[in-house]
Amino acid sequence: MAGLLHSMQALALCPTRQAAQRAQKSVVRSHTGTIQQHEILMMSSAKFGPFNAILRSTSWTTRSHELPRTKIFSFPAEGEMLVAFCDALHSRSSDLMFTLFIANKNYSSWSLRPWVLMRELHIPFEERIIPFGGISTPDAFRSFSPTGKVPCLVDADLVIWDSLAISEYLAEAVSTVWPSERVPRAWARCAAAEMHSGFLNLRNSCTMNCGLRVKIEVHSKALLSELQRVDELWNDGLSRFGGPFLAGKTFTAVDAFFAPVAFRVQTYDPPLSARAREYVNLLLGLPSMKHWYEAALRETWRDEEHEAEARKSGLWLHDLRHSALRRD
Repeated sequence: MAGLLHSMQALALCPTRQAAQRAQKSVVRSHTGTIQQHEILMMSSAKFGPFNAILRSTSWTTRSHELPRTKIFSFPAEGEMLVAFCDALHSRSSDLMFTLFIANKNYSSWSLRPWVLMRELHIPFEERIIPFGGISTPDAFRSFSPTGKVPCLVDADLVIWDSLAISEYLAEAVSTVWPSERVPRAWARCAAAEMHSGFLNLRNSCTMNCGLRVKIEVHSKALLSELQRVDELWNDGLSRFGGPFLAGKTFTAVDAFFAPVAFRVQTYDPPLSARAREYVNLLLGLPSMKHWYEAALRETWRDEEHEAEARKSGLWLHDLRHSALRRD
C-alpha cells in the first residue's frame, strides 16, 4: 500500500493549516482500481463547503460524464498523503471544471501560455477553439471575451481574461503555478511580466506560425537587442536557480510565458547562445508542447492577416502544415 501511495502525485490546498491538520488523511480511489492514472486537486470553495476535490485525469478527460465515480478509503499517514474532505464528487465535477477559450494553435501565442501551463500542471479544463475571424468576422471572440481577444478562462459564471490574470487566478488554487520559494517566485513574476508587456519587435518581426520555417534576411538592431535580452534573461534564471527550467527544477508560469518564444526560435532560427537553445529544446520536447505543435500542423484554418505577417518576416523555406504538404 505504501508503494501505491508514494506513486501518486497529490496536492493538498486547505484554507488554514489547522484545517489541514484536523482533516482526515484520505485517498480517493476509482472503482476500477486505476489509482495511478489519477490525481486529486483540493480546492477551497464557499459554494460547496470547506473542501472539494476534482478528479484530474492524466488522459485529459474533461467532460464530467466521462469521469469515473469515486469512493474514499482511509489510510495511516505515509509519504506525501492527500488531505481530502469531499462528497458527491461526481455530481459536482462539472461545476468545478474550467473552460479555456483559445484561437488557432498555429498562430495564437497568447492562447498557448495558459494552455501549456494548465496542461503541464495537470489542471483540468475543457478546451474551446474559436478560429481567428479576420476581416470578415472581426468580433469572433466577443461572445465570450469582454476585450474581444483570447485567451479567456471561464470558471462557472466568472470570466478571467488576459493570460497573466489567468495565471494569477489559477495560482490562488494551485500552489505550483509559481515557485514555492520567495526569491525564485519574485524573479519568475518579474520575467513573466517582462514577457507579457515587452519584446514588441520580437513579436512583430517573428510572428508565431508553428508550421513554417522562415529565413530572416536582415535582423534589425531592435530585434537583435530583444533577442539578446531574452538570452540574458534565460541564462540568468538558469544559472541562478540551477535549471533545467527558468526558476528551478519544475515547470512554472514563467516557462509558460516563454513557451511561444520556443516556437518562434524553431520557426526563425535566430542567434542565441548554446544554453538558451538547450532551454528551447527542453520546452519543445515537453509532451504538452508536442501536442500543441502537432495540432497546429493539422489545422486547416488560415487567417490572411497572420499569413501576411509571416510573409513579411522573411523567406519561407518550408511550410510543414498538413494542408500545404498535401497540395505539394
